[in-house]
Amino acid sequence: MKKRKTLPRLLKLHNIIGLFVCLVLIHLSVTGIALNHTDKLNLNQTKISWDWLLNAYGISVPETKIAFSVEGKIFHLTNSQIFMNTQSIMRSNDMLVGVINFDNQFIVSTNNSIISINKSGDFIKKIKLPENSLRKINKIGSYSDGIIIEINEIKFMSDKNLENWVPKKNSGAVKWSTKISIPADMNNQIKTYYVGEGITIEQIILDLHSGVIFKSAGKFFMDIIALLLIFMSVSGVWIWFVKKTK
Repeated sequence: MKKRKTLPRLLKLHNIIGLFVCLVLIHLSVTGIALNHTDKLNLNQTKISWDWLLNAYGISVPETKIAFSVEGKIFHLTNSQIFMNTQSIMRSNDMLVGVINFDNQFIVSTNNSIISINKSGDFIKKIKLPENSLRKINKIGSYSDGIIIEINEIKFMSDKNLENWVPKKNSGAVKWSTKISIPADMNNQIKTYYVGEGITIEQIILDLHSGVIFKSAGKFFMDIIALLLIFMSVSGVWIWFVKKTK
């Protein structure tokens, strides 16, 4: 009598779980077939670098905080490094405040230091700041005979050798370095610098197949599926046995 009452309920539960497990098995079968033919489908050569996908893998693209354009070069501060395009010039925890071209060299200024580099991005020297400069550099610019910086709203003018500084009241004819919005193509180059070309489709399918892409939740989900498959097998055998003995 108990078997007759239990059987319909178990059969209904068996069917519902079976439908759900069937969808998961289709997913495993499709991804499994794709992995078996990864070479023919070039899955190990094709890469994807979508931001949400990189985030799923715990890979983040550093934010470019500020950028300047000088003679076709993009200088930017990204991930505590100052770059000329994608060439790292120096590490810096300070803010980049400007870059200018002077005497066939680039003058790069953070709010605490100034360096000169050649057109290839190689370090030349660190430029001494004005005496008793207690505040941070706000901006940097160029004029015919040297460079000019602003510290605490006071402007200082250098000599041609960039060795001595004198206060300057009139800042006319100064070409100040102004920040820009970083171009999309440079953003892509920075992204490639940090994360490469992305993750191969083969790796993505493999991780979808195993559930690793969802980290601990994916593993837990696959464990549940395994338990449901065990339930399906046991309940299927029991249902078959009960129907046979009727």
